[in-house]
Amino acid sequence: MEFKKVIFFLLCSVTNVSNGQNTITGRITNQDNLPLSFANVILYQDKTETAVFAVATEEDGAYLLKKK
Repeated sequence: MEFKKVIFFLLCSVTNVSNGQNTITGRITNQDNLPLSFANVILYQDKTETAVFAVATEEDGAYLLKKK
């Protein structure tokens, strides 16, 4: 559970939301500010545990969630 809290905090602290574009981008890093390569980034539906979209980060920790 602690790992989920850390990832959630990191995700919230590095995420940029582009209004009207339906795009979420960001970069996941660890406590030493090193990128977390190939980490899963999952977007969940509000108030449920249903995954809406998921991607893996690149080698530099960057990710892009884009509505198709």
